[in-house]
Amino acid sequence: MNLNYFLERPFTACLLVSLTVFQVFFNSCKKEDPSQLTIRLLSPVNGLSYTVGDSVFINGEINSLQLIQRIEVNIKSLSGVAVGPSLNIFPAVKSYSLNLWYPVNFSIPSSGSYYLDVIATDGKTSTHQSVLLTLNNLPRITKSIYCITGNGFDLKVNKLDSSGSTIVGIFQGDFSGAGISSAQHVLFTVGYRTGGINVFDLEDNTLKATLPPYNIASGNSFASGEIIDNNFFVTRFDGAVKSYDWIPSQTFTTVENLFFVPHQVVKMGNHVLTDVLYNGSLDRKLNVFFYPSGVPRQQKDIDFNVRKLLTLSADSCLIFGEKNGRLIGYFYFINSNIYNQFKDFGTYQLFDAILTTNRRVLLATDQGLIQVDLGSYSAFPVFSGTVYEVEQNELTEEIYCASGSNVVLLNSSFIPQATFAFTDSVMAIKAEYSR
Repeated sequence: MNLNYFLERPFTACLLVSLTVFQVFFNSCKKEDPSQLTIRLLSPVNGLSYTVGDSVFINGEINSLQLIQRIEVNIKSLSGVAVGPSLNIFPAVKSYSLNLWYPVNFSIPSSGSYYLDVIATDGKTSTHQSVLLTLNNLPRITKSIYCITGNGFDLKVNKLDSSGSTIVGIFQGDFSGAGISSAQHVLFTVGYRTGGINVFDLEDNTLKATLPPYNIASGNSFASGEIIDNNFFVTRFDGAVKSYDWIPSQTFTTVENLFFVPHQVVKMGNHVLTDVLYNGSLDRKLNVFFYPSGVPRQQKDIDFNVRKLLTLSADSCLIFGEKNGRLIGYFYFINSNIYNQFKDFGTYQLFDAILTTNRRVLLATDQGLIQVDLGSYSAFPVFSGTVYEVEQNELTEEIYCASGSNVVLLNSSFIPQATFAFTDSVMAIKAEYSR
């Protein structure tokens, strides 16, 4: 550079010196990034394919100017919702080498694309890196059929197979509902007064957790319990409807209301529906709540006692109610908040009902097992004798019917195949699937 050029132009030289001084001052005052947290993943790479039951090898480097406080690894849907358990590491170092296996030993909603997400936090900031993988479900199979029996003081979990039944668990309490989460392979039970909420692990046959009754001193606690979307929904005598996951952590609740008692419950899309009976006045209503907020949406006065609710769609459900000693079938629609009668079945006493895989309804009644065709609304008996509980194996379409202390296995044509006898009364029959 020609120095004479600047010396011959005093203003330019002054400007150059000023800019140089400013730059030195600015560089001396500029704060350094306190973190510079980075993740560099070498394995897996985008596009790899795995099947449920496989393990994903993860290799990479995480670096920071601060101590790395936590590293979290998870499988997420494309919308960012976790579908598997988190794997957490707490390194407390500034540089950490990832060399680990992440087991895909959990159920996924469906085969397809998912993200393997690695998140690092150092107390100053956090960052993440994702890899797009393809996960494939295993074929869905029936793992086991379970029968819950009880005598009012304790419950027995009986596993059914071709050779008979085996007691795999016993715990104390009475009974008001049960359900199996095949995603987590746990059985839930709940009791009216003494049972509380029990979570029974079907993998190792142990009682995983218990939530005790909340109303021990003054009476009943829980009116019913149902599995919906792998969460256990319970209706309570304090007026609330709540749901729990397998941990069990609460996942949904409505506000307590001591003026009424909810009984049956179903989930319809983004809504939860329950029937309630008001204390004192004996008024009966259908209550609809938004899910998952639990905020009330609407009510509907009814003039019958609800015996069973079955979801048809996000807007509609079946209601089976008792009115003047007769069993009546209704359709209920959330958006219009109306119900319409579709059939008077007569003087049946209903104990249980299910919607089968071929979109027919099976009613467990005091006059036998009744099949209802929702297209023609025709109803006809398919098995005689009093039936208290009914369950379908969704894959084989076999039917299990409970009467007293016996369970009868029917094939898809309703022909008896086997009978299981128990010393205690049958409370429920539930199927467990691989996912």
